[in-house]
Amino acid sequence: MEPVGQILKINRERKNLILSDVSNELKISEEILYNIENGYLQNDIDIVFILGHLRAYCSFLNLNEFELVTQFKNEHLPDENKSYEIKRPE
Repeated sequence: MEPVGQILKINRERKNLILSDVSNELKISEEILYNIENGYLQNDIDIVFILGHLRAYCSFLNLNEFELVTQFKNEHLPDENKSYEIKRPE
């Protein structure tokens, strides 16, 4: 199974988008998107924000955000944090 970051990058490139296009559209820094695509977790950004950015990125690319967020958690979070869930606003 490919890492989440690789899936995002491949799908972005299939749509002929460059990272700065996605960054401008989503209002997420290019550095954060680059780090997500390359599997780097920044220590200075809370996981809540990273998961939120990941959800937005998946949605933008029309990918299954639930599946990819779950996979991302399995790849990057310790076992005790894998059930961490962000509630959607109502």
